[in-house]
Amino acid sequence: MAKQTRKHTENDDTVIRYSIQDEYDSEKIAKIGKALSSPDRVRIMRMLSVKPTNIYTLATQLALPFSSVHRHIEILSDSGLVITNYKPTPKGHEKICSSTVLSAVIDFDGERPDENRSATVEMPVGMYRECKITPPCGILSERGKLDRFDDPSVFYRPDTHSAELIWFNSGYVVYYFPHSRTDKTIKRISFSFELCSETMFYDNDWKSDITVEINDCECATFTSLGDFGGRRGNYTPDFWPLTSSQFGKLWTVSLDKNGVSVDAAQLTSKVTISDLHLNDAPFIKFKIGIKENATHIGGMNLFGKKFGDFNQAIVMNVSYDKL
Repeated sequence: MAKQTRKHTENDDTVIRYSIQDEYDSEKIAKIGKALSSPDRVRIMRMLSVKPTNIYTLATQLALPFSSVHRHIEILSDSGLVITNYKPTPKGHEKICSSTVLSAVIDFDGERPDENRSATVEMPVGMYRECKITPPCGILSERGKLDRFDDPSVFYRPDTHSAELIWFNSGYVVYYFPHSRTDKTIKRISFSFELCSETMFYDNDWKSDITVEINDCECATFTSLGDFGGRRGNYTPDFWPLTSSQFGKLWTVSLDKNGVSVDAAQLTSKVTISDLHLNDAPFIKFKIGIKENATHIGGMNLFGKKFGDFNQAIVMNVSYDKL
């Protein structure tokens, strides 16, 4: 039987292209280099290219210690080559690992073939412009708490820009991403962020319905399956107790002419990118939170670069059609 291969094109979300001429790409290129510097991690990627797999299966089939595979997955996740999700089981949740890319291209010449075709902005989680917060709630920087917990007034302090973890029971936070209006046609916009539910201490089986709005247009509601803890997040500081929320799941909400997708799964939403009127203002408004009438009001933790499992804050990517 002939080997089956997945077809992809240059514009496929599973194809990534970086340039050494782009300062923003430098850290990503270095992380991919580190991730693929180990033959064992290359073997893991080979398995994940076939289908998503849990860590136990990876360790068994590759004859590697479970702890080693767990660490390899952390490094691959940090590079963006792998994502992990939690699948409910009768005994709790199992960690499922999936490959995020089919092809990675790094340009070494002086040209930047994609520089006019996409724009990326990373927004610190503490740089929200609007908020509505109900307790329990709190804000942490990488060095400790900014003020007392469970007091919504803390969210209006002038130093919240230093936040690396924010949490609340219901309500929302709103971010304004800079956007240069252009005559180019925007074909796709996506927001990527690390998030989990929120309850006392942590509970890996605690649902919360999260709603995302872009430019005041309700785009998607998805369910976070838990407030994750039980082990320290890859970037969570040592001062934060293991009995508290430690890490989240990396979510990606995208819109194009076909509609809305969450983690590449197309939704039934009728909203398309044209509904957002992205070139009407010099900013793009991103709102995320829990609605008052949500089925599961289970709070949310929003992680920055210095907390959780992923070294990123909220990342917006805007893609343009070819000129």
